[in-house]
Amino acid sequence: MIVIGLTGKIGSGKSTTSKIIKGLGYNVFDCDECSKVLMNTSDVKDEVISTFKKNENNIITNNHFDIKAFGNHVFSHPEDLLKLEKILHPKIKRKEKQFVRTNCLQKEKIVFIDIPLLFRENNHLRFDYIIYVYINMSVQSQRVLKRPTMNKKKFINIMNKQKYNNLKYNKFISLKINTGNGKN
Repeated sequence: MIVIGLTGKIGSGKSTTSKIIKGLGYNVFDCDECSKVLMNTSDVKDEVISTFKKNENNIITNNHFDIKAFGNHVFSHPEDLLKLEKILHPKIKRKEKQFVRTNCLQKEKIVFIDIPLLFRENNHLRFDYIIYVYINMSVQSQRVLKRPTMNKKKFINIMNKQKYNNLKYNKFISLKINTGNGKN
């Protein structure tokens, strides 16, 4: 089975590209969606509360956290984002492996993994091919800042988190798609 990584920065068109791929009949594992689902499970909520309730920024009150406020906080505090990633990333990887295993057993020939941080921690080495979607910064900024949970500071923090060494990783990219040209 061929496993293709789909990546790009926030607002670059990964979700739309995933929808198109799904529309063609392929199975896509969405790491961001998996993260959102996990954040709403009692196990992860309990672990997040346990990890962050002693935080001096008071992001957990009465063993409860507002996911939007929590998201704004962690993207403004890199040390807390790392703590959250240590909770989520192993769980996401397990779900992803389960997705690949299930599709392999079902004799799928190709599957896609939509993964924003593909070039971190050598994740790119897990894929047979990599599709990188991109957009010019002006359109990207317009797309992202329309989101209800987004503000300029959070956007900049996310962009900084998604930087990578183009020269080092370009050789691993099989296909680059400029999503600023419409869906045609």
